Amino acid sequence: GASCIGAEAPELISEISLAMQHGLTVHDVATTIHSHPTISEMVLEGMEDVYGMAIHKKGRPIHLNE
Repeated sequence: GASCIGAEAPELISEISLAMQHGLTVHDVATTIHSHPTISEMVLEGMEDVYGMAIHKKGRPIHLNE
């Protein structure tokens, strides 16, 4: 399940509920192309964070030689 609170909650919860309804995995959502810039990218970032791939995360180490 999922819960969202705030002005942008409908945009966030709709993507999560769609993923749940279709049995998508975290990997499925993390590898889906998301439009930019949108609030729903937060869902993508959350899924990418599971794999240590989130790039817009507070406290993320900076690697200057990437």
